[in-house]
This record gives sequence, C-alpha cells and structure tokens, in this order.
Amino acid sequence: MADADAALVHGALAGLGRALARIPGRALGAEQHASSLEPALAGLRDAVEKYGTVTVAVEPGALRFEGERVYADELGAAGFCSRLYRDGVRALTFGRGLMMPDLLAFALAAVPGGPEGESDAVEELWKADLGGIQYTAARGDRLDATHPAAAAFAQEVQQLAARASEAVEYVDADAALLDRTQPPPLWSEEQHRKNDPQSWSEVARRAALTIERIVEEDLAGWDLEALQESFGRMLDEMARRTDVPALVAALHGVTRMGGAHAPSFRAFVGRRLADVSRLSRAAELATAPVKAAAQLLPAWTALLPDDAGPALIEALRNAREDVAPALAAAAGQRCASCPDDVAELLRDGPAAVAQAALSALPEPERGALALEALANADAEVRRNAVPLLASDPRLALERLAPLLDDPPMRAAAAEALSSSGAPPDEAAAAIVERLSSSKLGEEDLGALYRALGRLGGPGARAFLSERLTRPAKGFLKRRRSEQEQLLAVEALAADGSMSALRLLEEAADPKRGHAPAVSSACLAAVERLRSRRQVREGER
Repeated sequence: MADADAALVHGALAGLGRALARIPGRALGAEQHASSLEPALAGLRDAVEKYGTVTVAVEPGALRFEGERVYADELGAAGFCSRLYRDGVRALTFGRGLMMPDLLAFALAAVPGGPEGESDAVEELWKADLGGIQYTAARGDRLDATHPAAAAFAQEVQQLAARASEAVEYVDADAALLDRTQPPPLWSEEQHRKNDPQSWSEVARRAALTIERIVEEDLAGWDLEALQESFGRMLDEMARRTDVPALVAALHGVTRMGGAHAPSFRAFVGRRLADVSRLSRAAELATAPVKAAAQLLPAWTALLPDDAGPALIEALRNAREDVAPALAAAAGQRCASCPDDVAELLRDGPAAVAQAALSALPEPERGALALEALANADAEVRRNAVPLLASDPRLALERLAPLLDDPPMRAAAAEALSSSGAPPDEAAAAIVERLSSSKLGEEDLGALYRALGRLGGPGARAFLSERLTRPAKGFLKRRRSEQEQLLAVEALAADGSMSALRLLEEAADPKRGHAPAVSSACLAAVERLRSRRQVREGER
C-alpha cells in the first residue's frame, strides 16, 4: 500500500478511536454524540470508498491494521478496545453504505460508558444489525482461558455434544413416518449458516417475503389485519436500521403482489407510507451510499394513495436537492389532492423540481397546471410546458394562440397548436395572422409554415397557395419571397392531400415562371407524394 493510501486508512481508524474515546465521559444525547462522530464518519467513508472494505483487528487497548497499530486506547483496560476484546470481538469491518445511524449504534454498544455499556458488546452489536459495520467474534464463552471454570465448562459441553451425537445415531432409521427430506436434529456449522441466518436483515427479509406470500395465496384469513400491522412495523424497523436493500425488496414485493387480498394490503401499506415522518425518513435513506438507494423513492411513492399529495409536499420542503425531483414527481401525479401546492412548485420551484412535477401531471389537470409553469424563471421549464397546453382540444387555441406573439415560445406554440386537435381552420387563421403581420426570423418562419402543413385544411392550403403562386415583387423582397415559397412547398408536401398535390403540380409547370430552386422543389415534392400514394394503394 502506498504511503498516501496507508495514511488515509490510518487517519480514518485513528480518528474513529479518538472519537469513541471521548464519548464515555460525556453525558450527552444521541445528537451530541453524532456531532462528535461526524469527522470519524467522513474519514471512514473516504477509506471505504477507495478500498471497498476496511478491516481492523481489535486488541486489548488497541486497534491494529495490517499488522500495524493505528490506535492505542489512552484508558487502557477501561477503554472501548479492551471492552470489545473482553466480550469476544476480534475484528471490525467497515463497508460501503456506512451511515451515521450505524456508527452511532456501534459507539453506544462499544464504549464502556455508553447506554449499553454494562451489557455484552457482542449481543448489543448483534441486536443493532449494523449494515455498514460487521464484526468477527471469538468462539466460546467469555471466560478467560486461564479461568478455573473454563476447562470444566468446556468438558461439560463436550459431554453434552457426545450424548446428543449418540442419540442421533440410534434414531430408528426404519420409522415409517420419518421425513428423510428434513435436516438432521443437529446441523453442522455450514448448515447453520445456510439455513438459519443470524443477521437481522436476512431474517426480516425472509419474514417480509413470507407475509407477502401468505397474503398472495389468500391464506391470511382472520389474521390479515395482524399480518398487515406486523408488516408495517417491519418496514419501520428496516427504515430505522438503514436497511435500504431489504426495504426496497419488501416494497417491490407489495407492488407485485397478486391475490384477492392484495389491493387491501397495498392500501394499508400505502396509507402507512404516506405518514410525513416516514416519508421524510425515506427521503433521507434515498441519499444512502448504496446501490439500492436509487430505487427506494420510486418504490415507496408508487404505493402512496391518491390523497398523499400534501404529505409529499411537506416532505419535499426539507428534502435534499438530489431527491427532491422524485418527491415532486409523486406530488405531481397526485396534484388533485394539492393543486395549489403543485401550482406553486411549477411557478417558483427549482428547474429540476418543476420539470419533474410537470412531466408527472395526469391528463385531466395537465393543461390547467401547465399554464402555471409558464411563469417559471427557467426557459426550459416554460418550453416543456407549452405542449401540455394542447392536452384539451377545446382550450388549446385559447391557451396557445397568445404564445405565438412570444418570441421564445413561438415555435413551440405553433408545433403544439398543429397537433392539438383544435379546429384546423381556426388554428390556421391564428398562425396566418402572425405570418401576415410580424417580422419573423428564419427559425420562427419555418416553424409557422411547418405547423400550417401539419394542420392542412382549406384555410392553410389557401394561404400556402397564395404565397407559392404570388410572391412579393421587388428586388429587396425577392430573397425573402423565394424563401417563403420554398417553405410553402415543404408545407404542402407535409399536407399530403390531393388538393396539395394539385397545387404543387401546377406550381412545378415551367410556364409559371418560378425561380429554378422553387420549380425543382415543387417537382421533388410531387414525386414524393406520388410515390407515397402508390405505396399506399399497393398495400391495399
């Protein structure tokens, strides 16, 4: 290991030791302890990020990394190193996903002066089931090997094991009801690890899956309410322990659950998850440095009821910037329960938050709320709101026509209007009005002509035919007129009707006296339309 890398690990472990050494003598609450542990947490995360895992050996009064002592406990036998060693802990492993709740629980279990200081450290660490901290405990009783009772105790254990082994050997192998598929009464150590998981996370995961399977198979009977309550408490405990992977797996299981009782089970879980304090905890867990954290909020919010909008808004107010869009999208989906709050998000929210809420709006409320997003300071949010204004064909013209006079919104408004389902002649009249009276740039000019082509209809074709066959005269207007003629040709080609085809055929006649570029464009458009019609007729 390079000197810089070694210094990184050594500094992290030494910092942890110093932080833990300061805790016993201070009668503080969990928040104050957490502030003392913050520097140690940062150092450990840096080391773990580089190496994946960092394992340190525990000795009486010291911590040792790769054979080198990195921390010596100033309290000696009264320090946390000696306590851990005395209770059987021989090694500590810090892994990815380490968060403050894990480190705080470890500190309270490890230090002699902590709340759990008088109990067995191994027992307290097992109960805490720390996701980012693992430990290795020595086998056997806590008695020192030199203790007079140690040998007698070991002998007694051996005698019991021998008698149990003999009992197993004399089991009647010919018993008709003996189930040979079951494991023997005494499992090996390997069988214990495989079939009897000792970590809380694995037990909780299996328990959650078992409850989900019972409900899915319609076997809950009168116990459905009890199973729902147990499952809810299990989710709370997973969240408290920062067990994000198990939590995500349980939520996905509820989402996929089938069976007659699945809807009521999901409704119960959804109402429980909609609690503001639980939503806030979910937003906090979504920032955990584990892969499953990215899936947590989508899985969580998918189960929330339709009236959970206010709770989502409340959780959003205190959420971190990187998880706020997920909460905003969930609130947008449930905007019927909090329309004023969602409108405020669309008007005044940061770009990412407003964008997420905007994209999640349901069809019935989409057009009305998209109007609010037009007041957002971010230009991209405003542009993305424009197509949503066309969601209601009856109101599309009223909402979009004014935007044709707004230069930044003009092109998007014309495109949205052309596909809105509004009456074609009325929509074309609004566009023609701008083409006739406004000085437009090339980009806006092209957008308005393309919109006329998509709209079709007599009104749009009449205007396009007029611009194609009767260009403006004069030297200064010739270039602009030719440009509009070419745009009219493309628009009629996009129209694709028989009327548009006849107009293009007439304009392609050399006798019309159009510029060569215009005549060539008309001929090419005619060929495209004829080929397209031949293909359609062949398919019939």
